[in-house]
Amino acid sequence: QKEFNIALSGGIDSGTIAWFIQQESVNLKAYTLGTEWGDEFSEARETAEYLDIPLEYIHLSREEILSAVPEVIRYFFFVHPEAIEIALVAFCLYDKLWQADPRPRTFLTGYGSDLMNAGVFCPFDHPDELHQEILKRMRKTQLSNEFNCLGPLSRQVKVHHPFWDSRVIKTA
Repeated sequence: QKEFNIALSGGIDSGTIAWFIQQESVNLKAYTLGTEWGDEFSEARETAEYLDIPLEYIHLSREEILSAVPEVIRYFFFVHPEAIEIALVAFCLYDKLWQADPRPRTFLTGYGSDLMNAGVFCPFDHPDELHQEILKRMRKTQLSNEFNCLGPLSRQVKVHHPFWDSRVIKTA
C-alpha cells in the first residue's frame, strides 16, 4: 500500500487534502511543525484526531532553520524573503525526516488554496476583477520558482500540490 505524508497545520487547506486522501484508504501520516516562534500543534492534533490519522510533532530549532537558508536559496533560485520563508519550513521538515530515515517519501500539500479560493483578497467592483486578480497572483506564483522540486528531491521527497492540478484550477 502506497504511503502518503502531509504537513498538517490543522487549517482548511492541508485539512481538506488530508480528508480527501484519507477517503481513499491509503496509508497517510501527518506531520506538524513548531519553532521557538510558535506552532499549530493543537489545531493539527484536532484535525488528525477527527480524521483518525497518525500525527508526528516536529520541532525545528533556530539553528536548523538558519542553516538551511543557503540551501533553500541555492535549490529554489530566489532571494525574496517571503518565498524563502515558505520554502524554508517545508525544506527543513523534509531534511529532518531524511536525516532520521533517508527513504523516499511522497508528500502532499495544501499549498495554493489561498490563491484560488480568494484567500488573498483585494477590493473589487465586479467579479471579473477578482477573477483577474486571482489569475495574476497565480501566474506570479507559477513564475516564482516556488514549485522547483530540486530541494525536496535532494531529500528523497516527491511533492504534489493538489490545489495546483490544472483540473482543480480550471474548476476554481
